[in-house]
Amino acid sequence: FALMDTDKDGKVSYDDLIDAKAFYYMDTTKEKHPFNLMNGPLDDPCLPECKKFTEMWAMKMRKVFNALDRQKKGYVTELMLIEMGEKFYKDYPDVEKERIKEQNHYVWKHLYNNGRDVPQDHQLTEEMFVKNMWVSVNQPDFKKGMYAVFKEGFLQMDHTHKGYLTKEEYMKWYTWRSGEEQAAAAFALMDTDKDGKVSYDDLIEAKAFYYTDTTKEKHPFNLMNGPL
Repeated sequence: FALMDTDKDGKVSYDDLIDAKAFYYMDTTKEKHPFNLMNGPLDDPCLPECKKFTEMWAMKMRKVFNALDRQKKGYVTELMLIEMGEKFYKDYPDVEKERIKEQNHYVWKHLYNNGRDVPQDHQLTEEMFVKNMWVSVNQPDFKKGMYAVFKEGFLQMDHTHKGYLTKEEYMKWYTWRSGEEQAAAAFALMDTDKDGKVSYDDLIEAKAFYYTDTTKEKHPFNLMNGPL
């Protein structure tokens, strides 16, 4: 304000304000100039959208997308997710189909589309999926959302409702994705107390690592869905 108030009468005209804003948008060098700090310090953390994700991280997200795009159409819709969920759980008569639809809708809206209400037939491409996931994983409540996303799947793996997975149960569900060696390595890392059991919290920690880590290419959790 002091800099815009050139005649020091305690007043700033519209022209004064426009000059300041023009300086903000056009200047490329004067980092500490008051007009360049009109919208806050320039060392503020960058928004998730403008942080550059690594190619390794993008590769992981493309693997997730390809698993969803089983028909190889180049896009996925909520209707496709519902159909896939119904086929996947058809051998589990105790699963409530409405719960599967609710879970799929939560994933579709909050994880894949950043909380936006989009039509069930909206075509989400691989490129947009990767970008949206980058925004999602940088949200402070991302891990909390993970609990809701994967709960139903965990209950099916833990079909006797013990509250944990044995190595045999985990290997049954994950070996086809990552191979026996990598599945065993991931289980061993999740089984922190070495009692042969993996809880839902353990699994969520591993999955959260998969979705958020951007550098550790050979880490067992990054290979849960197969080699990169």
